[in-house]
Amino acid sequence: MNMPFIKHALPLAAILCISLLSSCANNDNETSQTYAYCVYFDDTLCKEGTFATCQGNGILSNNCPYVSSSSSSVEPSSSSSVVVSGSCDISLYKTVKIGEQTWMAENYNCNIRGSGCYGNDPANCDKYGRLYNWQIAMALPYNCNSGFCSSQIGAKHRGICPSGWHIPSDADWNILMKFVNPSCSDNSSCAGAGTKLKATVGWDDDGNGQDTYKFSALPGGDAGYLENLGIKGFWWSASEDDEYNNIAYIRVMSNEDEDVRYEYTGKNFSYSVRCLKD
Repeated sequence: MNMPFIKHALPLAAILCISLLSSCANNDNETSQTYAYCVYFDDTLCKEGTFATCQGNGILSNNCPYVSSSSSSVEPSSSSSVVVSGSCDISLYKTVKIGEQTWMAENYNCNIRGSGCYGNDPANCDKYGRLYNWQIAMALPYNCNSGFCSSQIGAKHRGICPSGWHIPSDADWNILMKFVNPSCSDNSSCAGAGTKLKATVGWDDDGNGQDTYKFSALPGGDAGYLENLGIKGFWWSASEDDEYNNIAYIRVMSNEDEDVRYEYTGKNFSYSVRCLKD
């Protein structure tokens, strides 16, 4: 594949500061390595110690991805959640069934370390959700932003999504596109789908949609150059490029057209996340 110039290139300073989550592993994979934390996304807490495996839905990591973390004496449960701005609890999110799929009907706003609010303004997180680079969204080691990590990506890769939900793959997005417009092809831009999926308010310059399926897409912009808030929305897929190790695929909507575009971009960019039910 010949790769044209990537418009969304992240400045070095932003690359260095955008992510602290590293060295994660899924418990499904056998490992002799030990880790400093078990991270529980459902409870937004970390259990500290020396771990080769985690109980329950814990994910091995050498960093706690939350602003606050629990001591090792705190067991993960629904009553021991660490309060952070932005919830990871699926029960607090609107969801919608479109065809045979059930999607979040709003952008994810789970406060994972290394994620951020557009312009560092919490009001933007409240409205548009948080922005995550690919590695953070996928809960993978930091070097996955510059290396191939397909061997660590599951068929329904949970990433930072709540238990029972996952980061949608290209195949998942294709199903949504074809439901909205049956004439659309796999891994390509989908004509007219943006109008049907965009919210009826929140898009600049009369770029609102019809929100036909209550997907309520909002333009959260990107954190790389701090642009496009109110203008464009970018949503990660779990699919990375098979030729260029720093590239992953996204879906894009704009206030300037009616389509959902299929694009690739650098993994270090920070975009919105919509989780899909398993």
